[in-house]
Amino acid sequence: MISITAIGIQSKLKLRRNACKPGEILLTTGSHGLSKLGFQIRSNQINKKNFNLSETLIDLSINAFCRPIPKYKILKKILSSSESFIKREIGCTDSSDGFYQAIFDLSTESQCKAVIDYQKIPKKESWPNGERWDQFYFYGGEDYELLISLPREWASKLIQMDNEITEIGYFTQGSPTVEIINNPNKNNLDNKSYSHF
Repeated sequence: MISITAIGIQSKLKLRRNACKPGEILLTTGSHGLSKLGFQIRSNQINKKNFNLSETLIDLSINAFCRPIPKYKILKKILSSSESFIKREIGCTDSSDGFYQAIFDLSTESQCKAVIDYQKIPKKESWPNGERWDQFYFYGGEDYELLISLPREWASKLIQMDNEITEIGYFTQGSPTVEIINNPNKNNLDNKSYSHF
């Protein structure tokens, strides 16, 4: 058994699941589903030849599963982009429990509705289409990207600083739910949340 405790000093900008506000833009720092695909390839649950997966996508997926790289530099960019704004608390969480679950957690803790545009979510080149791959993307887990909620002007500034950060939707008034619009496979998303155990 290994137990680790991290102790540090919080910066002037607080990142909270309960700080999202209606009207704010929801951003992601990268694509999802790669770690799940990497796990299934490494555990021989997927035969890569049967699905005609590109070598680039296979390598990216295995690396995402075996050697994930934390994007700590993103936090410095968020801090740097905050200098023109008074707000000192923003909505933010990581997607280690899965893309959908992370958005749902932000929505629940902040007591507002999240609207996600399926057509805006970033996918790696050659990521396959279809029900199975949407399940991987939304409920895969352990991708370790960040989901960030910011006012429009601040969000635009952050996107200019890092072209891997993508606008995927927004928060609005309403009950804590996640609505996915422009989704060709909307009947196939059944919220099978990821479990680490």
